[in-house]
Amino acid sequence: MKAFQLYTFVFLSVVMVLSCSKDDSDKQPVPDNKALIVNGTAYELSQATITYEGLDPLNEGHQYELTIVSASFDMERGTGTGEGLGLTIITAGKEIVEGTYTFDGDPARTLNSFSAYVVVDFNIETWERKHFFVVTSGTVNITQDGIHNYTVNMSVKADDIDDDDNIITSNNTITVNYSGTFTYEEYDE
Repeated sequence: MKAFQLYTFVFLSVVMVLSCSKDDSDKQPVPDNKALIVNGTAYELSQATITYEGLDPLNEGHQYELTIVSASFDMERGTGTGEGLGLTIITAGKEIVEGTYTFDGDPARTLNSFSAYVVVDFNIETWERKHFFVVTSGTVNITQDGIHNYTVNMSVKADDIDDDDNIITSNNTITVNYSGTFTYEEYDE
């Protein structure tokens, strides 16, 4: 009987050791103020730019492009693979107006509206990617704290599309919470 208990104990010990996976405690959490969350999976965003595109006669206001991406992108060289958000907003003035912007079609054309896309595992040089989400509904709230320091909070639904613009999955839940300094640029024609 003692031998049976000993073998059972050894067997259970081996099973427990083999069934244990590597502890994820060394994995760094994504900071709340730098997060892109796609269907529950979080990615860290670390750099951002604002480009003033000007007053387009097709738009009701001034157009801005906000780009927020992960550290794996080199925006100056146009290289890297990672995650990011491309956001177009239409404002009443040449300055970004704080407040809530509502999705109103792609591309954005009306005041206080936006259009956006989100990429996951995206190669900026080849456009190969795991996911390319096009926003279909939702809101973006933008606040400013100092010169070129913004907080962008986005809550949207989006379609994941393939290279031919066919929908792979729809109604994907995406949120962005980003606070930081944006590099400012003006579009030169």
